[in-house]
Amino acid sequence: LFNLDGVLASSERERRHSADGQMDLFGEIGGGMRFEAEHIPEMPEETRLVLEKEATGLYLSGHPMKEYAAYLEQPGITKIGDIAAQKIPDGKRIAVAGIVSELKTRQLKNNNLLATGVLEDTTGSVNITVFANAYAEFKAVLSSGKPVLMRGKISEHEDRETELLCERAELLPDTAKGEKTNPAFVGGLYLQIPNTDCPQMEKVKEILAESPGTTRVFLYCTETRRKFEAPPALRVKNVAQILGKLEGLLGAKNVKYIK
Repeated sequence: LFNLDGVLASSERERRHSADGQMDLFGEIGGGMRFEAEHIPEMPEETRLVLEKEATGLYLSGHPMKEYAAYLEQPGITKIGDIAAQKIPDGKRIAVAGIVSELKTRQLKNNNLLATGVLEDTTGSVNITVFANAYAEFKAVLSSGKPVLMRGKISEHEDRETELLCERAELLPDTAKGEKTNPAFVGGLYLQIPNTDCPQMEKVKEILAESPGTTRVFLYCTETRRKFEAPPALRVKNVAQILGKLEGLLGAKNVKYIK
């Protein structure tokens, strides 16, 4: 892309010289006018992904939300794939993180602006509608092209796809990137394991089953760098009763209880 203008200009010069029949001493057409491409570093990934999306409608070599994978696993963040799979009931208010694209506005009969677009994460995409008040307040965020955290309400229709009615939007902070996100830890029992298929996992389930209750259990898999909440069936009651057993199995540094 950087050398494209030079390549085209050189090609045009050679075409003209060829048409004029100009030859150099050795009989080469357009001698001495060959373009030498300049080698430069690859463009930033963020720029490349934007250009891919503009040119093809798809992200081909990656995804802008890839760096936020750990953030998307937080409790309270809904994956867009779950919306597409109709796992979220009509009217429920949710928080979703993603990239806004295809943002368009139209003027209603009352002269207010209505905005529509698409919100996309690594699991899928959902249509969004932004009414006048929300669009006026969050226009800069929605049109920034950067990852956003959007809060809104699910709206289902018989004649078209499920959409998200945007009520609030804010840019995702840089601290949400990578493994060490700011997860705003909620109360619960946090366990770090290699993966869900490791030998310790079955023993962990047995220990948790000793004290069934309502305290939430969160698992972080070090091999896949994924964090997720365990099923409600594994929630516990008397954490103090099982804490020692879990620390003996996984190691004290891999067990954390937050009240």
